[in-house]
Amino acid sequence: MTLGNETPTSINKPVHKPDRKWTRRQFLRAGFWGAAALLGGVSFSPVRKAFSTHRTAEEQIINGVKIPSNLLTFPKALEVARWVGDGLDFSTEVQSKTPYLNFNYATNSMNSTAGFSVGLNSISLYMATGDLRHLQKARDTADFLSTILPATGLVPVYNLTNHALDSRNVTFFVGDLSHSTVVQLVALLAKVDASYLPLMHKLADAIINYGINPANNLVWWNVDCHTGQKLYSTGTCYENQLGSSVTSAAEALLVAYWVDNRKTQYKTKALDILKAIWACRNKVTNLIPEVWDIDRNAVGSNIYPAGQFRYDDMGGAYVRGLLMAHTITGEPGIFNSLDTYVPALLEGIWDTSINSNQGGFRYLNNCIGSSSSNTVEIMYGLFIATMLTAEKVLGIGKYNIYDKCKQHADHVFNTSFGIKNYMVPHQLTPQGAYVGPNSDSQLGYATLQYPLGMAMLSQRSGDPSYRLGCNQVINTLLERHERGNNTTSPQGYVGIVETQYPYGYEFSYGDASSMAAAAYIPAYLLFNSLQPSSGVSINWLNDLPPLVFSLVAAPLWDTQKVRFARNVLTVSVSGAGTVNVADMGLGDIVAAKMDGASYLQFRSAVLTTQAGTHNYDLSFDPLLQAKR
Repeated sequence: MTLGNETPTSINKPVHKPDRKWTRRQFLRAGFWGAAALLGGVSFSPVRKAFSTHRTAEEQIINGVKIPSNLLTFPKALEVARWVGDGLDFSTEVQSKTPYLNFNYATNSMNSTAGFSVGLNSISLYMATGDLRHLQKARDTADFLSTILPATGLVPVYNLTNHALDSRNVTFFVGDLSHSTVVQLVALLAKVDASYLPLMHKLADAIINYGINPANNLVWWNVDCHTGQKLYSTGTCYENQLGSSVTSAAEALLVAYWVDNRKTQYKTKALDILKAIWACRNKVTNLIPEVWDIDRNAVGSNIYPAGQFRYDDMGGAYVRGLLMAHTITGEPGIFNSLDTYVPALLEGIWDTSINSNQGGFRYLNNCIGSSSSNTVEIMYGLFIATMLTAEKVLGIGKYNIYDKCKQHADHVFNTSFGIKNYMVPHQLTPQGAYVGPNSDSQLGYATLQYPLGMAMLSQRSGDPSYRLGCNQVINTLLERHERGNNTTSPQGYVGIVETQYPYGYEFSYGDASSMAAAAYIPAYLLFNSLQPSSGVSINWLNDLPPLVFSLVAAPLWDTQKVRFARNVLTVSVSGAGTVNVADMGLGDIVAAKMDGASYLQFRSAVLTTQAGTHNYDLSFDPLLQAKR
């Protein structure tokens, strides 16, 4: 797919002069400079200053909720990405000498193995900004992967110490080294640049050829990347997680099929995997255990949480897989499973004891429908987004999906019960107390999960407090997770921080995945900033929001329909009403086009839309933006 209205910015010349010595390659790869060019030369203050005043900021009251005024905006989100990109580039050039890094703050050194998803995740930034520098970084990563890919097509473990394939020869289907994640990211790259279709085919074919147990259509946990043979380990035996791992393999094949629908075997095998997971359910409660022995075809007992399931790692993850399959294939059996599983899941995880018997989603559950542990994990943003998307597919108002999501947000997120010092603690008791002496705030959880769900809930309810409160949480997280100076260690974000004063690093480490998580923020903020009125919808891919399909893969949308580049927002909208873009932080709309023709139906930062589906180009004045 070629983006028609791109003008390639100069990748060989710097847009601004940096205030410290960089190598030329570092400078050219830094995302901020491309973003600044796209924004018409707008300058930003350093992240430390941009995010350091929230505790004393003037607050506004929205629907009775106090919201600090200096919330995240799209330009600030681009600055976050620039800052993280600088840290990744510093590691690339100064420390690891390779663009596939994994820096460890605990040892102040590089980890031993590369994570290819880090570089490939740049496709997320490209989709959010249209900046060709991010596209090039994804290309560089894919090009290198192509040179070391074994004949099996399985993603290898690459040793950063000796720059060779690791002797462990293991490919994991979950986590930072996930083959499935790499397939999805390369597929999105191939959607933009068809020259990467052969690499996508090799990677997707490897799932079919080596990842699936033909006896039950479930996916192995890990295999030998050279031989493709299943691997036994003492800790896991042949067990795997049906939600976050097995489902992600099906998603990878679905995305590959979406990119190249000639490969019908990808669709067939993806549906086989999802149906095989459904066959593992408790036939009475329709709830599915999270862990399964792929070899014995029975409930697992080694990997946590064995015969139980977590609300999102099994529940939401599987629903996202079903949603993707339904959207891309229209398979009736998938809709039927979704229609049965969603109400069973909501009933199976709802806990009336949470927050003084107000009720909320429980973290850990038995498949017979009873409570396994009534502790509350606060990171429910992605799950809420998943459920609201399911409601859109199943029917608005069905199974009280919206009511349950709103009740959980009202009882947990929008109260002091769940948010401590503008931060999201990992785990609380049903009474809102910390579980154990510490309660960490995890950057990856929040940046990957919260924005989408809270934005969708604000749009569904008409109440902006959810998304505005969420922006403040991310704002606080970014400030308190910040670490490094590109002198002694790369600047980036530590993965886990204590939520109680003095907000120290509970675990003093940060790796490339933690840094890369912040690269999602521009994509989320772009979605979060577009506020359509009732009856109006932004046309993301298949009219579904980005990133609802997977916990870790890049946003999945059609960048011809929703894109920001050169200070112009391009957006496809259906329905007559309005779209408010004030939250982007770009100032007022100064010019607009509808379907390529001049259009005058806008005022300040509000666009008036027409009936039907139309493409709108909204221009913003960078000088006005700078004054703001």
